[in-house]
Amino acid sequence: AAAAAAAAAGSKIEYFKLADIGEGIAEVQLTELFVKEGDLVKEMDNLCAVESDKASVELTSPFTGKVVKLHYKTSDTVKVGSVLVEIEVAGGGPVAPPVEVPTTPAPPQSPVPVVPTTPVHTSVATSADLRAPGVLATPKVRHLARQKGVDLKTIVGSGPQGRVLESDVVVATQATAAAAPAVAAAPAT
Repeated sequence: AAAAAAAAAGSKIEYFKLADIGEGIAEVQLTELFVKEGDLVKEMDNLCAVESDKASVELTSPFTGKVVKLHYKTSDTVKVGSVLVEIEVAGGGPVAPPVEVPTTPAPPQSPVPVVPTTPVHTSVATSADLRAPGVLATPKVRHLARQKGVDLKTIVGSGPQGRVLESDVVVATQATAAAAPAVAAAPAT
């Protein structure tokens, strides 16, 4: 249906696939989506964040257009080569039949080397908005936060570009633990 609508509008559906992010990683966990169906995205806008046991990576769009379909949701496991997002782009000329889908994987491969430059894109914002969309944290810090029951979105990271460090999670855990006895002790006096 999305392809038919795109054909009527003179646009084309591009498929953003999970590229090989290196080190023999065959699958990742989708940790965050920065877009939803119907959103307009520009080339280099963040689409999602993925995490493996070795790395956390924010993936950027190689296309400018409208998000027409998200194939996965947060916490899903995604295999390398799987289509993550379908993006409708304008001016694609006549739309090829769905047979073209297997021949278009080359463009999605290009954002992977560009991913490390994503913080440069976000640093154009004011110093108050220095943090990238979502929460910057390593897989180890995310795991610690899950163990301690700490929501990373409530922590202001002390690392570069607002990255949440292990020490930030420990401080947040201690602050929560210190606040709980104080509240419990207040009614007793």
